[in-house]
Amino acid sequence: MRTYYIALLVGTLVARADAGSMAEPTSVAFELSVTTRSLVDQTNKGIKRFLRTLKTNAEADEERVFGVNLGFVDDFLESLSQSSQIRHMLNERTSAKDAYKVFKVDEVTDNILESAQWKQWASYIAKLNEKDPDESVAAAMTVAYGGDGVAQIVAKAMKNPNTKIASEKLEDAQLTRWIKLDSNPAEIFKVLKLNEKTDDIFNSPQLGTWTSYLKKYNEKHPTKQVSEMSVFTKIYGEEDFVKLLASADDNTAVVKKFKDELVKRWLGEPTHPLNIFNNLKLNEAGDDLLANPVLTIWVKYMKAFNKEYPQAETTMIQTFTKSYGDEKLATMIQAATKVEETKDFAKNLQTAQFNQWMVDKKTPKDILGVLKLNSQTFTDNPSVDIWRAYNKAYTKEFPDAGFAFQP
Repeated sequence: MRTYYIALLVGTLVARADAGSMAEPTSVAFELSVTTRSLVDQTNKGIKRFLRTLKTNAEADEERVFGVNLGFVDDFLESLSQSSQIRHMLNERTSAKDAYKVFKVDEVTDNILESAQWKQWASYIAKLNEKDPDESVAAAMTVAYGGDGVAQIVAKAMKNPNTKIASEKLEDAQLTRWIKLDSNPAEIFKVLKLNEKTDDIFNSPQLGTWTSYLKKYNEKHPTKQVSEMSVFTKIYGEEDFVKLLASADDNTAVVKKFKDELVKRWLGEPTHPLNIFNNLKLNEAGDDLLANPVLTIWVKYMKAFNKEYPQAETTMIQTFTKSYGDEKLATMIQAATKVEETKDFAKNLQTAQFNQWMVDKKTPKDILGVLKLNSQTFTDNPSVDIWRAYNKAYTKEFPDAGFAFQP
């Protein structure tokens, strides 16, 4: 009887799992008279054959997920349980969202694409949607993590040699899905949450995914090309986009490219630097003008404009003066000379302003009027330091001018 129970147990183990559950075998494959040793030998052979069958079938399914063998069948008992579970879920058409919880993918904290949980889940999604397995997994990932989350997962996985291929395939499947839907680049921009002014937007993985999609979109629509710049300015507005660009790290290739494209766009209109200055609301910056990061982009444009249109050449001082007037600008510059971050820039600007006054033939006496200085207010007015500095510069440039007032 003992031999019979052993044979029955082994027969149960090697019997194939039913589609929905582990059914009891209808017959026993071994004679009752077989010895324990021969029984073990036959059992080992049966188990090995069963494992090979399981793994071959599993690997065939897995190869349909991004063309990468996920290889999650490692263990005999685990394989039996998993096969039964997946088969049951497929019969029930368990949703990708529910399967996500079943396989505990939400508990993974590191490289998701390297985890057993994700591999199991992705294999299930591929089996559930055998027509378009890769895109189905990409769609399910987007539901679970959002478009921006998938982009971050892909970027992280690409740095790991074990998941580099899978991550590339995942991104490609995502892009292909969007292309088939003919999604507008501006819509995908929002899907990736690039419209939410991330601190490091120009170095973000989301931007990398979006530019890859934009390239594919333009290849599909050669007669209605969409530029990166047009989408950014459409979403943010030109002023806010320039602010975003100005606050970014100027050493990155992406930022430099955008700044160059922006300057080229303005030159193509063409727009006078004064108009750009006002469009960017630099004429409203007041005392913060010289510390405003947007000013650097405007200066870049002004220099390019002067080179392209020398007949309409302008200077910072001329533009600033038209916006603020001599007195206000002079006091703004003077205040900036006392701030560590802007003092060098301010001193150069003050020299430029003094030179402009001399070109305009404004004497120190004239500047007394500009700065609203007189004998009653001279000692109390903070603008007196500006006048003294100009008087000194003027006397050096025109030593024979003979201006007598020396307070």
